[in-house]
Amino acid sequence: MYMKRFVILLILFLPVYLFADISESELFSRAEREYTHGNYTLALEDYNQFEKEYPLSDLIPDVQYRKAVSLFRLGKLNDSLTLFREIEKRYRYTRYFNYVPFWEGIILYNSKNYTESISSIEAFLSRVKNSGLRSQAYLYEALSFVSIGDNIKASSRLAELIDQYPDDSNRSYALVLLSSLLLRNKEYKKVLEYHKKFPSEKIEKKWKAQYALYKAEALWGMSEFSKAKDIYTDLLDSKPEISSVAFRRLFALAQRDKNFSVMENLTQKAEEKFAGSPEALKDLWLRFGIESFKRNNFDLAEHFLKRLWNMRNRELPEAAGVLYLAEISIKKKNLKSAENILSEYIKLTEQAEPAVIMRLGDVYLMERDYANAARYYLEFTENFPDSSRLSEAQYLLSYAYYSENKLIQGLNAAEKLISKNRIDKYYKDAVKLK
Repeated sequence: MYMKRFVILLILFLPVYLFADISESELFSRAEREYTHGNYTLALEDYNQFEKEYPLSDLIPDVQYRKAVSLFRLGKLNDSLTLFREIEKRYRYTRYFNYVPFWEGIILYNSKNYTESISSIEAFLSRVKNSGLRSQAYLYEALSFVSIGDNIKASSRLAELIDQYPDDSNRSYALVLLSSLLLRNKEYKKVLEYHKKFPSEKIEKKWKAQYALYKAEALWGMSEFSKAKDIYTDLLDSKPEISSVAFRRLFALAQRDKNFSVMENLTQKAEEKFAGSPEALKDLWLRFGIESFKRNNFDLAEHFLKRLWNMRNRELPEAAGVLYLAEISIKKKNLKSAENILSEYIKLTEQAEPAVIMRLGDVYLMERDYANAARYYLEFTENFPDSSRLSEAQYLLSYAYYSENKLIQGLNAAEKLISKNRIDKYYKDAVKLK
């Protein structure tokens, strides 16, 4: 008796549409409602039901488009792209047909198919002249151009976005990205022109620090160090990827002015700030070390680079730091120390860096240990045949063999280099050695 009453109650509370046919317009409206509210899983279920119950409806092309966008929103990019391409072939009468290339372009960008992404977005921009999606299309096209290394076209698209859509939510990011591209091209004045036209007050909060950093970098590039210094100082409390640049620049200025108290203060502040970010701290030590080396302050450079080197048994330092540390030993005429650093680093690495192998060969050559010099130059020529330094390694290999009195091996190495071309930088030296 109890079960009978429970079943009756359950039936009373079940949705009506499970027992009654839903009209074509009602089902479509329900799906559209879910779609508009961002409930893409439910919308997709309703669109699939509509397609099953009303396969001959005039609304089917629109349903297919909505399904494709829903799949995109749910992260099912391959399924979405497949359906969009089917729409181009079979459902061309959808009222959203001109928008299909926009979504294809974004999917292709996310799939790292940048050239096709650009073609699709261009098709959308040529078809749809008035749409809120145009600014987004400009942004994705610019990002695709950046990805294929065409920074000029990327900059042009970003400039169009910034000028044509002053109230667009993507404008702040576009200004940041454009500033970075102009900096890469050393167009410092243009960066400052944009910053004058669009001051930081007009920039979305999450992009303000990055935008300010690029202004400082443009001022730095124009040697306006005092103006840049003020901005860098304000950025010391920013997130690590921004503040680390500010610390490096301020450290370089203090080093230039031989202001050791400021250098010490910056070092202490940086170590406190990045105590919980070991990767950022290691990068900072590396940059401080390199900056000190470039200013011929070898003792200070060694101080920072040795911090990284002393961690080698726990975490391998970057090759750049190892090379600079070895170079300091060479500058101090301590070749054995340079040899030990480079040879130990090679032992610790699974795949040795070509620059480290080459430099170890150089150190052995300086020590007149021609057998070991030849060993490493030979390793370089065999393992890095596409390197821009191959000719240099071949010549030095030939010279090491010659110095070791291994004349046949030396002759073979020289002839390999000579046979390449007569324009090569080391051609004349190789002929002379032969």
